[in-house]
Amino acid sequence: MPTGENNLFLMHCIDGCTFPYPSGSCSVSRSVHELKALGYTGGVICNTPIPELETPDFQIIPARHIRRGSVRELQKDIQETTKRRMYCMVQAGENKMNRTFLTMPGVHALSELHTAPKNAFDRFCAQIAAERNVAVDIRVRPLWELRGISRQRVIRLYEEILLLQNRYEFHLTISSGALTPLDMRGPRAIETILTEIGMDRDLIRKSFDSIPNLMKGYKSAREISDET
Repeated sequence: MPTGENNLFLMHCIDGCTFPYPSGSCSVSRSVHELKALGYTGGVICNTPIPELETPDFQIIPARHIRRGSVRELQKDIQETTKRRMYCMVQAGENKMNRTFLTMPGVHALSELHTAPKNAFDRFCAQIAAERNVAVDIRVRPLWELRGISRQRVIRLYEEILLLQNRYEFHLTISSGALTPLDMRGPRAIETILTEIGMDRDLIRKSFDSIPNLMKGYKSAREISDET
C-alpha cells in the first residue's frame, strides 16, 4: 500500500496523466516516488522512455499524449502509438475534430477539454465516446491554478461534461497533468476539489480506476514498460 496519504480507494487509483522530463522537470523515478507517497497505485507517464524500475504495488502506464495538429499527422502519431501498444491520449480541439478523434482506433482518452473551443464536446461526442469506449479526461490542475472567470469557465465545462456522462455513461479519467511534483495532489485532495463542483464520490473513485478497463486487450502496463 502507499506510504503517504491513506488510500481511500479499494481498486486502482491512477493519476491519468503526468509529464516527467523532457516535458517536465523531474525524472520518471521521482514522479513514481511522489505519486506513491501521495497514495496512488499507478500513474500514466507521458511522452518519455520508461526506465527499468522496481515498482512494487505501483502500476506504470507508458503513454503518448498527442497534441493537436493536422488529421494526417494525428493519424500517423496514433498509429505509431497503437503499434507500440501504449495508452493514447489526444488533446481536444474543435467539435468536428473531436468527433473524428473519438472514432480513431487506438485512442483511449480525449484530453484537455478546458483548452478547446466552446462547445467542443457535445451530446454527439458523448454518444460516440460511450460507443467507442473512449474516456474524457478531467484535468484537475486548472481547478487550483486558475482564478476568477477563468476558473469558473473550467468549472462550468466540467459540470456540462458530468451532465453528459450521467446520460451517456462514457468513461472518465482524472489527471493532474503534472510537470513537477508541486503540480501533484493526493487522491483525497482531488476528491475534495471534484466534489465541490458536483462530482459524485463513487464516480470519482470509478474514474480513478477506469484506465485498466480502457486498455483491455492490451498487455499489462508492467509488460509494456518492460519493452519500452
